[in-house]
Amino acid sequence: MEKNIKSHSDEIDIPKEDPFVNSAFKEEDEKYAEILTNIVSVYSKSGCVLALNGEWGSGKTTFVKMWKQQLEKGKFKTLYFNAWESDYTTDPLIAMLSEFESLSSKDGNYKKLISAGGRIALSVGVDIAKGIIKKATGVDPNKIQATIKETSDIGTEYLKEYAEQKSSFKEFKESLKEFVGSNANDDKPIVFFVDELDRCNPTYAVKVLERIKHLFDIPQIVFVLAVNKKQLGYAIQGYFGSSKMNADAYLRRFIDIEYTLPEPDMWKYCSHLYDIYGFKDFFENSDRKNYNLEPQEIDTFLQIASTIANGNHVSLRTVDKVFAISRLVLMECSKGAYLFSGVFFLLCYWKIVDFEFYDNIKKHRYDIKELLSEIENRFSHNILDGTSRENNIYSNSLIWAIGLLICQYDATGNGQKYENGSSVSIFPIDCKIIDKKNLNMAINYYSKNHHYNKSLKNTFGRIDLLDNFSLN
Repeated sequence: MEKNIKSHSDEIDIPKEDPFVNSAFKEEDEKYAEILTNIVSVYSKSGCVLALNGEWGSGKTTFVKMWKQQLEKGKFKTLYFNAWESDYTTDPLIAMLSEFESLSSKDGNYKKLISAGGRIALSVGVDIAKGIIKKATGVDPNKIQATIKETSDIGTEYLKEYAEQKSSFKEFKESLKEFVGSNANDDKPIVFFVDELDRCNPTYAVKVLERIKHLFDIPQIVFVLAVNKKQLGYAIQGYFGSSKMNADAYLRRFIDIEYTLPEPDMWKYCSHLYDIYGFKDFFENSDRKNYNLEPQEIDTFLQIASTIANGNHVSLRTVDKVFAISRLVLMECSKGAYLFSGVFFLLCYWKIVDFEFYDNIKKHRYDIKELLSEIENRFSHNILDGTSRENNIYSNSLIWAIGLLICQYDATGNGQKYENGSSVSIFPIDCKIIDKKNLNMAINYYSKNHHYNKSLKNTFGRIDLLDNFSLN
């Protein structure tokens, strides 16, 4: 049995001199970083808030860390704040200010900044309602004057505190301008990255946005919010208690520029995972090649993986998990095992993203028409109906894998498929979305080649050896 197989891909190493060298998308990431660096340079004097938008698991954090290192290589000063790690606190201000300690501090500027920020974060507002509510219910005429007097006193106290807070805000912004000015250059602002904001509790997420807008709105500092904007919108709606609230309009108050990271090339990423997980050790082993089990099984495996990932917009994190479970399964397979890589990947994929469907296939809860309908509902139509000419060969590989899955799910031989064990043939199969010609060609071919007429039982048995593994 093979040893030391990874359960997930490691966080990549980011060398100082070449931050993108280990990226699966080196050329693309370098191009995006150059565009974004030009943007932050243009906004150096005025400052701005840039939202770097991407789905969860799309690689935003990795890209941000590489870009951050690239900026530092170019003599920018940068800060990184993981909002999720401190969302248990009431006010994010002090946590955010603590990141500034890594910058140079002249003449005690940092202590002055922290002191001014502390007065804002730790101030306690006056509870105007205290005492008044008690007197507002059932108060007799003799106490009305006392209530008015107490209300007046509390109002005066509130106004006094408001004036003090206003003064504190002004002092803080002046201290911040002074501190930032001593660290930034005309064309190189301080770049402050805020990550994982969309994972925070709604109150904290809104508080971070408000602090950035009202306290950090100064020249020579650019905030980069690495977020899933859709999820952040849900958090904002949760904060205000209404799913009908226009979260986009609210966010426009805080965000000056939005840049959405393009979807990555999944063929590149799947090939990258193939390498780092060591699939070569299994598929390209000389002993396995001698068995001549399945022509082009490596290409089939990668074509189907990239087709599903692209067509269904699967996150990088999820693709990583599917490759991880696939590789762990292969640890227990002999070099001569009949694998049928297309079907194998499909089942590993469903085990991760849709376990109920995976389990229903394993327990044979569908007839063939139902199974095909369920499959059609789980894939983007343009990778099943033959209309997508881009990477069309990859789509054909997926359709043929589905055909083999059907054969192995309920094979009766000679290209015939029967409904629920009856004598009524449903071949050729009439499906709604999948390219019928390709699907029926596949079923006819696999049904007549007994080499492929294997039960799914063995494949499920291999995959389910991992039931005790937890892939986080």
